[in-house]
Amino acid sequence: MGSSQARAIKGSMHIELEKMDCNSGGDVTGSVHFYLHDTLPRCSLFLSFKGIEETYWEESSASHTVDPESDPEEEYIQNYHDKKTIASIKHLLYEWKSSLSAGDYNIPFIFKLPDNLPGSFKYRKETTWAKIEYTIKSKLIITNGRKLFDKTEMYINEKAEICKKKQEINKSFGLKKWCCISQGKCTLNLKIDKKIYNPDEIVSTVVGADNSQSKIDISSLVCTLWRVLRLKAGKSSTFIKQRITETREGGLDFGKSLAGPYGIIMDLNLSSIKHKTGMIYSTKSAMIECSYIIEYHADMNGWCTCLGEKPSIEILIYLFPAESIQNDPSNFYSL
Repeated sequence: MGSSQARAIKGSMHIELEKMDCNSGGDVTGSVHFYLHDTLPRCSLFLSFKGIEETYWEESSASHTVDPESDPEEEYIQNYHDKKTIASIKHLLYEWKSSLSAGDYNIPFIFKLPDNLPGSFKYRKETTWAKIEYTIKSKLIITNGRKLFDKTEMYINEKAEICKKKQEINKSFGLKKWCCISQGKCTLNLKIDKKIYNPDEIVSTVVGADNSQSKIDISSLVCTLWRVLRLKAGKSSTFIKQRITETREGGLDFGKSLAGPYGIIMDLNLSSIKHKTGMIYSTKSAMIECSYIIEYHADMNGWCTCLGEKPSIEILIYLFPAESIQNDPSNFYSL
């Protein structure tokens, strides 16, 4: 519910929504309540919906001096900021062609949201922040320009479709160290049951490792959930990769493999890290792109790269609010 605001007209107004969140393309239902202290002449009640995306970050650089020995380099901060409108819609709810008496009024409304809106998004860390924000504003205007209005924020869930197909990847890696001497190969296997999750679920990764043709021990098997965030401001962009959670299992001697291609279940409990995910859901807009990656890798004992490959495989997953995950094939989220 928004806070009451008045401009010249004596009274109060607030918007009441049936739900504070709504799926992209869905119906927004609510009502506008207002109280008038005095009788008004001819007036109109408008309802507007607006979505914006905004980014900001800072980068430090050293300035070049004419004489570096006598004048040390100075650090300066470059600011990057941009803001764009995602959607802007205005509806005429009601028009009073004669006077409007003092008193209490309740005007219900329902309107359909545009399809394919990016979901609400809020990210902040130190001097970097990004948001996708939606607001609804009601405004009572009389002919001389005086008005009474209120504004409230609402949350949009991006459309998502459950991907029932299991995601699976297998890859072999050639191992080399010390003057590029071959140390055989290692094969990793990773499988998950779907690609879209909500913050209360557990991502069960089923993993395997074949070290039978390797000459190097695996010290540990590691499964990590990463968040990858790309922000844009004009022609500039910044890239942020953050480790969200990680789980480890014991190692594997060279010449051995796990029983079967998938021998271990490594769970990533999303509900235990909700304080890290918050409203930072998967999304892709003009200025903000956020995705989540599961990385499964093997830490090799004494491993040193020399034209060899680091044993590591990745699968992209999507994180959405539970309310946005649909089963309607027409709302399929392209993967």
